[in-house]
Amino acid sequence: MKKAFLFLILLSPFVSAQDPFDKTQRTAQAAIIAQPSSTNCPTHKKILAEEASFQQLKLVGIIQFPENSKAIFTDKNQQVMLIQKEEVVAQERLQIKDISPQQITLFDCMQSQFVYLTF
Repeated sequence: MKKAFLFLILLSPFVSAQDPFDKTQRTAQAAIIAQPSSTNCPTHKKILAEEASFQQLKLVGIIQFPENSKAIFTDKNQQVMLIQKEEVVAQERLQIKDISPQQITLFDCMQSQFVYLTF
């Protein structure tokens, strides 16, 4: 009787184990939900002067047109860049929102705040 009892105890862990091929024992897997990015940064736009920080860029001038304006920047290598509204610049990924004769309005998508460059 003792041997039969020990034999049943030894077999019980194998019997109670879940069979990975038994479809009735499978639990539903949690669905992976794509979460939107926590930042408002545009991911599809080309980033101008991506290798330089915004502090390294120097505003040279502004070109005004009746329908839109453009800003002229240079980087530390004296490379000239012509930047217009809605373009993204620098490592900080600042998006140009408005260019006026008095200031340039940038949107810092990492901080979710506007930055104003006055001159």
